[in-house]
Amino acid sequence: MRKTNKSEHIDENSTNEVKSRTLISSLFLPVFERKTVKFILIKNIMYLKADHNYTSICLISKGVKQNMVVCGCLSHYEKCLPENKFIRIHHSYLVKIDQFRVYSRSKNRILLECGDEIPVSRSMKDIFCHNEETT
Repeated sequence: MRKTNKSEHIDENSTNEVKSRTLISSLFLPVFERKTVKFILIKNIMYLKADHNYTSICLISKGVKQNMVVCGCLSHYEKCLPENKFIRIHHSYLVKIDQFRVYSRSKNRILLECGDEIPVSRSMKDIFCHNEETT
């Protein structure tokens, strides 16, 4: 039987810890609430809205739409969420891309799958109109 030295054991533990953190961060958004940490499934999040030093998270769980207000500014949560799934379409809104349904050019708002309308910043409206044909 092969002996393993202490450094090999530590390296294996470190690797397992990194894998666990990566798995958790790819599935869950940890949010702090009083003296606890809640883990929200990222797939349930529809969008996040800034509210000064707080963030309102709009999510759907078991077919029920919920809003949760948590400590922390929107930019903090933006760093925690996958870039390929969420986009900051307005100073105050971070939206999951698969929630987009209809963009209204006249209102400069996007209708989400849940029925909510979210404003789009002037600098971001081009991403919704870039395929528009000119006549």
